[in-house]
Amino acid sequence: IVAFIMSTMLALGLAKAPSVYADSSESAITYFNLNGITSVFTEEGLSVEAKDQAKISFKNNLIVNDMSMKMKLPEGFTTSIEIDLSSFYVNGNPKEWSKNASEGTAFDKTIKNTLSLKYAQGSSTVVEATINDKAISDIAVVDGYITVDFGIANNYLVVNGENVSASYNADQKIYYKVKNVDERVVSSNISIAFDEIEEGANATGEYILEYVDQMRSDNSGDYKQSLKMEDGQIKLTPAKKARVYLNESFYLRQVDGSYDIVVRAWEKAYSLSYKACSVLGTNVTLCLVNPNNMYDVELETSTTIPNVIRFNKTSNGKFAVGVKEDGEPVVFEEFVAEDTNAPQYVYDEIAYASFLNALEDECTVTKDDGTVTSAGLGTTLDIPSMKDLVFDNFDTYETLLVKVYYKDKTVSSNSTSMSFSLNKIGEYVFFVAFSDTSSKTMLETDFITEEDNV
Repeated sequence: IVAFIMSTMLALGLAKAPSVYADSSESAITYFNLNGITSVFTEEGLSVEAKDQAKISFKNNLIVNDMSMKMKLPEGFTTSIEIDLSSFYVNGNPKEWSKNASEGTAFDKTIKNTLSLKYAQGSSTVVEATINDKAISDIAVVDGYITVDFGIANNYLVVNGENVSASYNADQKIYYKVKNVDERVVSSNISIAFDEIEEGANATGEYILEYVDQMRSDNSGDYKQSLKMEDGQIKLTPAKKARVYLNESFYLRQVDGSYDIVVRAWEKAYSLSYKACSVLGTNVTLCLVNPNNMYDVELETSTTIPNVIRFNKTSNGKFAVGVKEDGEPVVFEEFVAEDTNAPQYVYDEIAYASFLNALEDECTVTKDDGTVTSAGLGTTLDIPSMKDLVFDNFDTYETLLVKVYYKDKTVSSNSTSMSFSLNKIGEYVFFVAFSDTSSKTMLETDFITEEDNV
C-alpha cells in the first residue's frame, strides 16, 4: 500500500498552575507502589529499605519539567531514578533509525530515562551521576543529602541543568526525544530502584526521600511536598498544590514538535479538560476560575464547576484553572492562549517512518507459523494517527474533519473516517484530506507523498 498524506490543524493557548489539597495519611502504600519493600514515613521523610533489585514507584502522575527531589542515598548501592515519558513521535520513537521502516526498526511509545547515582569510591561527600549511561557532573552531598533538579530542553530530559543529548549518537538523539505540552512533561511512572555495587553482598541500606517539589522555580514552596512526619505524629505535613496539566488536544503542535500554543478563536466556546498531578494525589475537582473577574473571559454559568470558556475580543488570552473552596475560586495555575498563524503542514521523515511502521502493522497478519501475509479480503484497514504530520491554525488534530480517498486498480472511493474496507485483491492507493471547522480544506497539491518530501 502506498500512503499519501497531507495536513492542517489548530489549537488553543495557556500558562501555569496552582494546587489541589489531599488528605494526609500515615501509610506509604497509599502513595507508593512498594512491591513488598519496607517503606515508612519518618521525621526525616520517606524511609525505604534498600536491597538488591528492590524498587518502589509513585502511584500518582507527576510533572517533571520543573521538578526537584531531595534525598539521602544508601551506601553500597547504585540508586536509579527511572522516569517513563511519552515518545516525541505519536506512533513511537525508533530504537535504531532506518529510512525503510519495513527493515525491522522497532518503535517505542514509552521512553524510559534512567538517572543512576552512587557515591564516588571512598567518598561520602560526592555522588557520581549518569543519565541514560552518559556521565554528568558529580553532585555534592550536603549534610548527608543530595538535591536533583529535572527539566526539559529541546525535548530532552535535563538533570541539574545538564542536557546530555549533545553526547548522544544519532540513534540516541532520536530515541530519547520526548513529548512536551506547553513545556510540561508528565510521567505516569517514576520509580526508584537499587542495585548492589558489590555483587552478592546481600547488604541492606536506607534511602530517604525528603521532598518532591513540582515547581522548583516557584520560591513560595506551594508545590514543594514534604514527606516528613509532623512532630512525630502519624500524619504527613499538609499536602501541597498539584500541578495542572491541560489536555494536549487544546494545543497546537509546532514544527519543532513542541505543543506550546493553545488554540484561541474569539468568542468560540472551548470545553477544557485537565489532570491534577501531585505526589499525594488530590481530593478536589479542578475547574476554570476567574476570581474578581481578573481574566477577560466568559465561563459557563450553568454549573458551579465550569469547564467551558469563551475568549472576549478584548482578551489577552489569559485564563486560570483552580478549585472552588467554600464557593470561592482559588487559582492553581494560569495559562495563556495565543494567536495562531495560517494553516500549515510539515513533513518529518521520522514521523513519516513511524507512521509507515504503524501502517504496515495494520496491513499485515502474522499467522500461527510465524509467516506474515497481507491483510485478508474483506478486512477493514484502520489508518494510524497522523498527528505528527498534520497541523492547522484553527483546530486541534482531534477536531479536524477527515476524508480518505482510496482506490484499487479500477474503482475510486472515499470515506469520512480513518478507515476503509479492502474488498478487492491487489494494491490500494489512498490519501487523507483534512479540513477544519472554518471549512478550510487541504488541496491535492499540498499532500505529502512518499516520493515528494513536501
